[in-house]
Amino acid sequence: MSMIERIGALTLGLEKTSTPFESWAGSPIKTWSVTVRMLNIGELADISRLTFNMGAMEAAYYNKIYILAKSIVNIQGNSVATQEDVDAYNKEHNLSGMQQVDLFGYKVLFIRKWTEALVNRLAYEYDLLQDEYLSQHLGSSLPDELRAAVSGVDFSAVTPLSQNTEDSDDITAPGTVEGPPSSS
Repeated sequence: MSMIERIGALTLGLEKTSTPFESWAGSPIKTWSVTVRMLNIGELADISRLTFNMGAMEAAYYNKIYILAKSIVNIQGNSVATQEDVDAYNKEHNLSGMQQVDLFGYKVLFIRKWTEALVNRLAYEYDLLQDEYLSQHLGSSLPDELRAAVSGVDFSAVTPLSQNTEDSDDITAPGTVEGPPSSS
């Protein structure tokens, strides 16, 4: 085995199972376990290539979606998606040739339908996993400037909205008034 192969084999990323939604009182997914694995640099480069021509905000959202599509190993001990799921989806929607969805595309398609709170909570789990990996190799806790996860902020306490606002046309921020700015 060459040195370049050896260093890769000796520094494999972590894979960890947690219950990220345990503080979401009344949520049907409160007790669900999620297994997330660290991505390798090639997978992160692939994600970067996919988001290269996007605007900053769009790229930020898609980075989360793509990282989750590649890093979530299972939920409740079950595979997030299987090739059989993908084949059934392609058949059900009469997709063929270049139109067919692959496993990654299938995961992205459905993760895009998750709430922002859910995506952010799982992205935070991924950041915690990166921090844990680095801490293990450094032999000490990470200084704040090296943390991927925001220090001192516990996003597990964030709860999803109880009502569906997906069909809402109101995009006015609370406490603001619609209309042109005043000229005073």
